[in-house]
Amino acid sequence: MNFLKEIKYFTPTAELKELVILQHIEENENITQKELGEIANSAPSMINVYINEYEKKGYIIREYLSSKTVKYQITTDGIRRKNYLLITYLHELLKLYRLAKENIERFLISLEDRGYKDISIWGWRSGRNNIECH
Repeated sequence: MNFLKEIKYFTPTAELKELVILQHIEENENITQKELGEIANSAPSMINVYINEYEKKGYIIREYLSSKTVKYQITTDGIRRKNYLLITYLHELLKLYRLAKENIERFLISLEDRGYKDISIWGWRSGRNNIECH
């Protein structure tokens, strides 16, 4: 799954890419830079830059099994950083959810203020208005 490529309304930040990369290294020590690039929607060469940075910061350790095979291990500091990024990300999502909820509530109140009593919303699909008011 190419998580970051599927996000349509948000530009992935460096922090989100860091979260995604650290998360996947934690889940699979044998993951390749090519696989990380697909997941983080980045070129493998950029993944190498990120990996170098995370290694300098002490978030990961590289173990070279051969000239082409590398095993990545997330450190305790890397887990702390990943958890911090995850909490921050979830906090941002919660703010977005609250904003969406407030907008929907305002919209429904505006319909009620215009005299509509019964409102049906069903099967929302992009480009189609499936709201019926009576």
